[in-house]
Amino acid sequence: AGDAVGHLLNLGHRRIALIVGDAARVSMRERLQGYRDAHAAHEVPVDASLIVLEPRGWPQEAARAARRLMQLADRPTAIFTASDYRALGVLEALRQEGLRVPDDVSVVGFDDICEAEQAEPPLTTVANPLYASGRLALQMVQEQIESGRRETSVQMLPCTLKVRASSGPVPATRLQHVVDGGAGRKVSI
Repeated sequence: AGDAVGHLLNLGHRRIALIVGDAARVSMRERLQGYRDAHAAHEVPVDASLIVLEPRGWPQEAARAARRLMQLADRPTAIFTASDYRALGVLEALRQEGLRVPDDVSVVGFDDICEAEQAEPPLTTVANPLYASGRLALQMVQEQIESGRRETSVQMLPCTLKVRASSGPVPATRLQHVVDGGAGRKVSI
């Protein structure tokens, strides 16, 4: 998750929404923490009003969340979702609202499901090695059975950011210029 949000921050986004699931699930807590860590690494404060807890994971629920986010006075320029299914709902909601992805709003998902590459536009996402995770879990269970050991271990497999067409730079119409301390130097935010 941190790589996805870092990608958006590197593109100039500072108003990045997060649509995340049930915080009781470890994977959702980790994605929320990755979101926060990326903001901290880029020295960008987290705006709690841009974090939406949407526990069911249904595209329709994420679409409703996206519509609410787009009604904010200072709406986000990017939305990161904790799953690709949520992101597909967000893409549909933005299309229905007449917003173009990524020209008006960037969208990034998580999991790299088959539909992500087929989405319109193709979804930037974090590839979660689900097959490799399943294979590793089976191997670990087999080893426990064969050895008679009862202890468990946690192994993390690396995820990979797959940049596709749904993420782009902050729209020029959303860049604000501020004068830096009277020095006359303009800084884009």
